Amino acid sequence: MPDYNPIKRGHEDNQYYLPKETFKEIPQWKPTFNYAHPPLFFEGHQTEPTEAIERRKTVSTYMEGIALVNKIAKIAEEHDHHPKITINYKYITIQYYTHKHGNITNMDLYMAKKVDELIEEVHND
Repeated sequence: MPDYNPIKRGHEDNQYYLPKETFKEIPQWKPTFNYAHPPLFFEGHQTEPTEAIERRKTVSTYMEGIALVNKIAKIAEEHDHHPKITINYKYITIQYYTHKHGNITNMDLYMAKKVDELIEEVHND
């Protein structure tokens, strides 16, 4: 069952502080914010910037990036947790955040690990 509980904070007085241990298993990911765009303003989505985790990946060709994104999409469908993905020629940006909560949850961290496993698998092919 998906764990949508927000990740634990390191300091009670700073709502944006994420302990370094949070990224121990996903060192390629960094904390950031997702800025919603007007077409995405629909029921269930935040209209304010939300916390997110992000990974960037450079690929050799545009089509290699499209293939990677398709594989990420398949994992997202399997787990019913979908990232924001941006493709800019040979540069892929993947963001996970939980729309309902407006912050990073354990499910986001889980999906980041899944994406890392996929990228490692594709890289070793």
